[in-house]
Amino acid sequence: MVIVNERTEEIRLGVSMREFVANASHELRTPIASIQASVDTLKLGKQLSPDTAEQFLDRIDDGAQRMAALVTELMDLTLLETGRVTLHKTEIPPRILIDAVVASHGPVGDLEGHEIVIEVDHDVPDISVDVPKVERALGNVLANAQKFTPAGGSVKISARFDERAVRFDVEDSGEGIDPEELPHIFERFYKSPRSSGDRTGFGLGLAITKNIVELHDGSLEVVSTTGEGSRFSLRFPIS
Repeated sequence: MVIVNERTEEIRLGVSMREFVANASHELRTPIASIQASVDTLKLGKQLSPDTAEQFLDRIDDGAQRMAALVTELMDLTLLETGRVTLHKTEIPPRILIDAVVASHGPVGDLEGHEIVIEVDHDVPDISVDVPKVERALGNVLANAQKFTPAGGSVKISARFDERAVRFDVEDSGEGIDPEELPHIFERFYKSPRSSGDRTGFGLGLAITKNIVELHDGSLEVVSTTGEGSRFSLRFPIS
């Protein structure tokens, strides 16, 4: 008698879990080390000036906020991936969605000297979506575009009616994405090697965006040319 057990999925899940724990631990290590070092210094430095002590307290605050942000994103991503999220849909014009996202991310573009261009076709219908979640999805993509677009570049966010769906495009004139990176950019904790020194993100934004779009029965695609820029397309079906 020969018994064959199919364990591919079991092994895949085990590998995924080990990678998740390793990545989360790596992201938490830096803020924890910063907090610990600052606390140790404050305990030992009895003669620290008020200004110096304030600097160490700021480091502790920064580390605590970073850990809180990571935990929040992990919880949100877990709820999205397991389907334990209830959508509260509202009819809204796509232009209002875009204006809200640009208003919250515009100051970053101003600092970097980015030109943000908005284009909305006249025939784009209203869509029924969970507004805060879709704003977050668009905001993640817009923030990513700004991050990889050099100073003086441009980012365009547009909306158009596309085969019984509203399609939002976010295009940038940045560095583009290497072909070997494209299959991985929506994975949890994935960071481009070009952003290895960046501390502003955890590599969860695009994974969260993908889950939000799919929760609305939509689709997310990316087209990119190295050295010329990228275009992310988020499609939300018209019910």
